[in-house]
Amino acid sequence: KNCPPVELTEGVEIVSSYDDEYTVGKVIRFQCKNPKFKLNGVAEIFCTSEGDWNAPPPECEEIKCSAPVLPNGRINARKETYYLDDKLLYVCNGNYKKERSIDPVCTKNGWAPEPTCNEITCTADYVPNGSVKNKKIMYRLGDTIELECKYGFVLDKPDEPRICTLNGWSLPLTCVDKICDRPFIQNGRLYSEMNFPSRRNTELWYICNDNFDPLDKIYYSWSRRYYGKSICTENGWDPKPKCFALCWDSSARVDYADIYHTKRRYMKRKSK
Repeated sequence: KNCPPVELTEGVEIVSSYDDEYTVGKVIRFQCKNPKFKLNGVAEIFCTSEGDWNAPPPECEEIKCSAPVLPNGRINARKETYYLDDKLLYVCNGNYKKERSIDPVCTKNGWAPEPTCNEITCTADYVPNGSVKNKKIMYRLGDTIELECKYGFVLDKPDEPRICTLNGWSLPLTCVDKICDRPFIQNGRLYSEMNFPSRRNTELWYICNDNFDPLDKIYYSWSRRYYGKSICTENGWDPKPKCFALCWDSSARVDYADIYHTKRRYMKRKSK
């Protein structure tokens, strides 16, 4: 049993193939001629075994959006009705912010994205190499957070507070390796330039001026001089780079005594 021809309302058109006869199971699909309109009703119907269409054909209506309710914000240049591609301009109250940075646009499915104002909050789910003191589930605008770092790690800019702001935490919630700054080496200098601050376990090599020797010196015959070596630790440079004055007195004599293991270079130290 065939279904009767479909009577279309103004602005509706059939997008499937047009037939003179509609047999059981035949499907008809619809759309609106004007892109600024949308279907009100089903987008397709089919012919049933009783010889009737399973639903009436749709109508076309102009795409419109209503002004939304914003409990924590306000709409600029508010209109009661917005049409396709119209933008919604709105601002949120002081302690709230837009969920998305782009302005909502009126579409056939409503506002996209949905206009909302969410309370400004910050979270502290994970702190690399550290933890949060007196942790809270949520921090509001203006709240501060206190961190503690694992052994061998420190906060970057520890004297500055970490505050929940409009754009998140004012400083990163991270603990970094303890670092060593560029040392001041009196009567000496770095063997080669290097980047500062330095991370833990970084080696520093230095040389001293004439008539000075480094602590824990290492002699290299190819350069015929002594070098000092320090390593960056959680307590700073170890040993601290330092140059000691030399005493050249291999001919020293002591009355009524013998001197064993004489040498040309003696390191000058302050008496206790």
